[in-house]
Amino acid sequence: MSEGIFKNFYNSRRWRGCAKAYAKSKLHICERCGGYKTGTKDDGSRQRWVVHHKKPMDAVTIQDDNLAYGWDNLMFLCIECHNAIHHEMDTYSRHISLTSGGDLLHARRREVSFDENGDVIYINDVDKLDRNTPP
Repeated sequence: MSEGIFKNFYNSRRWRGCAKAYAKSKLHICERCGGYKTGTKDDGSRQRWVVHHKKPMDAVTIQDDNLAYGWDNLMFLCIECHNAIHHEMDTYSRHISLTSGGDLLHARRREVSFDENGDVIYINDVDKLDRNTPP
């Protein structure tokens, strides 16, 4: 597969707009570890984040707008969690023929409260332990 397909996709205005809107909708809070990611980390380096596709992109899925841009297939992750998921996917796929990282994602349910001005006053992330219950 040509790397150009992915480069063009991830550098496109449409993807960047989709990813930024999705990240904003998740309040820039990693959906796996729950850590709030600001512009810089404690050590002064810039925090990086990724809008991750739960069903990985390939030559077929990248052509499907529902998978490529659909928010049901996206997850906001800090770079550390994103790298860990891909490492786990690579490790498990070699040993047990796992083809998707969906089961490795740590799903959360988010409770958010706002004041009369629309400002966030309360955020509570609840771990989803029952994988048979939809988020």
